[in-house]
Amino acid sequence: MIGPRLAGKIGVRRLLVLTAAAAAAGFLVLTRLPASGYSPVLFVVTLIGFGTAGTALGSTVLASRGMADADQGLVGGMINTSRQIGAAVGAALLPAVAVSVSGGMQGGGVSGDRAAMFAAALAALAATAVAWRAARPVPARAAS
Repeated sequence: MIGPRLAGKIGVRRLLVLTAAAAAAGFLVLTRLPASGYSPVLFVVTLIGFGTAGTALGSTVLASRGMADADQGLVGGMINTSRQIGAAVGAALLPAVAVSVSGGMQGGGVSGDRAAMFAAALAALAATAVAWRAARPVPARAAS
């Protein structure tokens, strides 16, 4: 409910950049949390959730913009399929990063977990750059 209002208020491009940057910031904070004791995990995970949800909304809006009504279902299906494949690849790669950094230790260890969150932050930063570039208005082509 908040996403469409926010997109209407600040624009889809700013929403994409803001939310992708929020996810990246959340993952970067996860790399700095203490291994034990009190930490703001709930806030950080909420920040990451806000970021990923906002990028899902923004990318759907951008991808379906200008499409015929009859093609909206196809576009939505392609977007959601690609998001699910990306999530599956990330869910497979991040634990692999954690285990490889911690020297093959099962469970990853703190340094491996932080490396995995850093890799996720890099992916979110790349998404921020893509959002910045992809959301730019495309100049109209001259009719030939």
